[in-house]
Amino acid sequence: MNTTTNDKVRLALHWSAVLTRNAVNTKLLAQELIHCFQHCDKLLQKQRKPYDLKVKKAYQKHKESIAGLKKETGNLELSLEALREKLVEWYEKTKKKMEKDGKRSKPFNAEVTLLQEKWEAEVLALEEQGKVEEAELLRENLPKTVNEEIVTLDGARFDESWSCEVVDVNKLPAKYFKPDLKKIQKDIESLRGVTSIPGVSATRTYRSVLTRAKSL
Repeated sequence: MNTTTNDKVRLALHWSAVLTRNAVNTKLLAQELIHCFQHCDKLLQKQRKPYDLKVKKAYQKHKESIAGLKKETGNLELSLEALREKLVEWYEKTKKKMEKDGKRSKPFNAEVTLLQEKWEAEVLALEEQGKVEEAELLRENLPKTVNEEIVTLDGARFDESWSCEVVDVNKLPAKYFKPDLKKIQKDIESLRGVTSIPGVSATRTYRSVLTRAKSL
């Protein structure tokens, strides 16, 4: 009887489903799991083999297409970025000049009102989370934030972002310190779960490492 690859796969999947659905409580069944794994792995390699070259060629074609795209559009992309940077440079100079001249916005328009509502909602959210100090600090700076002169240009929007630098790590609140989980994990593994680190518990888990089927 000539059994096709599809038939073999169907039988292997059924075998696997039966084994994984039922309890494994003997060494004999555990060994059968390994045999099933190796059989399924061999079928997987056989099914993948015709596609390996196609995938390799497709990936190479993809890389060539990306390289071609960059070559064709690279100068325009650089030009666009230069224009963006120049516009931001103008915007920053304009804002600084306004701040130096003490200019503030005209009576509230719709955009300013929405901005005010947004920040007031943020203050309330901080208070609900119990972050009283942050809420108070934001409330103190709220008038300055919403009263800044809004500079608008047709076809452009200026999104605000902030960056920070830690100038004195000793003054940082404890909530900004992140545990070094990799170091903790390494210490736990080196002592095989025996730990005296306060606030840390060790849990042992297992994973199976099976011998793969030999390449076809």
